Order: sequence, then structure tokens, then C-alpha cells
Amino acid sequence: MKSLFIILLCMLLAGLGLCICGPKSYKDPYFCIIKEYQGYMDYENYAIYDIDDNGMNELLLGNTSIYTIYTIQNGVAVQQDYHADHDDYAFSSIVYINGVVKSERGDPWKTDLSYYRFEDGELKCQVRLTHIHDNDMVNEYYRHYLDGTKEAITKEEFDRVKAEFEGDGQEVELDWKPLRRYRRR
Repeated sequence: MKSLFIILLCMLLAGLGLCICGPKSYKDPYFCIIKEYQGYMDYENYAIYDIDDNGMNELLLGNTSIYTIYTIQNGVAVQQDYHADHDDYAFSSIVYINGVVKSERGDPWKTDLSYYRFEDGELKCQVRLTHIHDNDMVNEYYRHYLDGTKEAITKEEFDRVKAEFEGDGQEVELDWKPLRRYRRR
């Protein structure tokens, strides 16, 4: 009797659109993700933007920098492999109109740049660059490969790879909104 009551109650609430957060419960597949993050201090804002220009908007969570990215795969919101370590000394992220996402972190002596792009519906790191500097006395540049190896490169090669991914440098102006004000679409 008790289980029948629970089933009927869930059916009623689901019919009202209040209960179930399954993959296809709402027209807005990001609703449950946002509800989950609304209590976290690090994730105060969200932005919706189609990074890879495929007609499907991605969900970006963070403050004014992107900490987490979700996209829709087979009707389900899926977190992407985007490593934004926002606990670093300085962290920022940029989405360029060419579909590249740059994650930049650093401290007074080192800057790391990671460039991401969507491939087959998944956000993948394309390259990582490091610049080690110390009051203009030390300037070392490195390119990190996806297999974990790295090699020393020249400043010119560093600048060339950076320009290759940043394109003409046009950044997307993301429309950041407070998570607490999110409404279903």
C-alpha cells in the first residue's frame, strides 16, 4: 500500500514537472545540473553558449571564468573534460569565436595556457604551453604534448602556437547570470 502511494505521488509530481530529473524530464536538459550547483560557492554564475557552433548550446559554470562545461549528448547533459583549476594563483578562461576555449593559470613566475576544442561532440585539450619567467632574467618556453611529454621551444614558436589557437583574438562576450535566478526554459 505504501509503495503504491509513493508511485502515485511520483507520477502526480512528474506530471506537474516537479519531481524527476531524468535525461528527458524537461525541455531544458541543464535544469537539474544547475539545481545541483546552486549551493556551491565556487559556482555562482552560469552562461549558455554554443561554443562549437553546432546548434547545441553548452552550459558554462563559474563566476566570471569558466570552471565547468556541460554539453548535450543523446539528450543528456554531460560534463566535459575541462580542467580548470581555479584554486591557482591566477586563473582565467576565454572562449574565442573560432570555437577554442583557453584556460590560463599562473603565478608571478610561471604561466600555463591550455587550449581546448570540441572533437566529435567532446571537449578535448589540444595543446598546453608554459612560459617560465623571473624578472626578465629567465624566459623559458615549453610545449606539452597529449602523451605527457614536453619540449623546450623558442618564444617565436610559443607565439606561433598561441596565435594558431587564438585566431584573430576575438573573444565571445559571455552573458553570465546568477545561478540562483535560473529559470527553466
